[in-house]
Amino acid sequence: SSVDNAAVDALLAEYETGFEKLALAQQRPECVFETGIGIVALLGHAQVARQVARVVEWRTRRNLARGDVERPVRDVETVLRLSRDLQPRGGIICQLVSVALDAMCCQEVVAQILRADGIEKKHCDRLLAVLGQHEAGSRFRFRRAMQAEYLTARKALYDLQHRTGDFSPR
Repeated sequence: SSVDNAAVDALLAEYETGFEKLALAQQRPECVFETGIGIVALLGHAQVARQVARVVEWRTRRNLARGDVERPVRDVETVLRLSRDLQPRGGIICQLVSVALDAMCCQEVVAQILRADGIEKKHCDRLLAVLGQHEAGSRFRFRRAMQAEYLTARKALYDLQHRTGDFSPR
């Protein structure tokens, strides 16, 4: 309450283009992030995904204050889809970020929606459907993590044995 609503709205407006691009990407049946295989591979997409969830928390506060419940429900769908998109080919770090996104989304955003004055049965039904879809699509996190970690370990051992890649003398 100590932050000016106009300042928050101005800050959130800076993220609109990014959310539009994310919505466009999520129209595909599946999104896959390009990841490097190696112990020094950068995971910028995982770091940015957490920022998306943080912005959604702020957007939810402002939208619910205006009486808009629809957009926060769509934002829950967006964050949970992003969480699922991190899972394929993602090692343990990506799986942990996915779990963190789920927790942030459910503990903060969904909780805010359920406490909102304007919530109706249709919003609850939609949230249940979104959460059910997410649960069904997130069943194999550990298996996916182990597959990615196997590839990383195999490459690291090969590079170490042959002094290539990350273990090159150069």
